[in-house]
Amino acid sequence: MLQAGLAEYWKRMYWPNEAAKKKCGAHQPNSSQHEVKRRLRLIDLQSAFLLLAIGFVTASSAFVSEICFHLIRQCL
Repeated sequence: MLQAGLAEYWKRMYWPNEAAKKKCGAHQPNSSQHEVKRRLRLIDLQSAFLLLAIGFVTASSAFVSEICFHLIRQCL
């Protein structure tokens, strides 16, 4: 996608440039309106890791149960 230039195309299409912001009458926010950005921490991504762990446990248990089912079926 990056080599094809798709990301740049989307950026030009959907992100307004500085000239468009000034043309539309947008003003610079003052310090009271400025939103403080903070970096993501590991604790912020805790739910993503939890979902990843649940998926891993589910897939592992399905794999082990398939192996057990195959072994039991061969013995009978």
